[in-house]
Amino acid sequence: MKIEPNGRCPVCKRKCLTYKRDRKYFCSRCDRAFDLDTGEFRPNFAWKGPDEPTRRHYFYGEPVYVHPRYWKPKDSHEPKLQLPTRVFYDLKLKKHRELVQPELGFDRQNDRYEEWVESWECIPVMRW
Repeated sequence: MKIEPNGRCPVCKRKCLTYKRDRKYFCSRCDRAFDLDTGEFRPNFAWKGPDEPTRRHYFYGEPVYVHPRYWKPKDSHEPKLQLPTRVFYDLKLKKHRELVQPELGFDRQNDRYEEWVESWECIPVMRW
């Protein structure tokens, strides 16, 4: 994946910020980074690959995928139950507020939430 010639992100089409000291372009909407010289995608805190979010971004951010995704519960027997990413992330935000346990401290407060997120699977939609 490469940045567009006009300096826009190829996924969300937002104009990227330029960091000359770090030699990178950074999209503030989808958190992707690109090399300043070549324009090629660079892994960072949010994305391991062009369409592969890091564990932290997967749990707490809202990744903007290159291709559309649907989410369904892993233990569901209903094949038609699939939530689009936009609906799933709204549900995820509400669940995070509901399941967080601040009394357990910084390291353990999100255990129930992470368990809930891991009970869902992500299904990419292939476009031909």
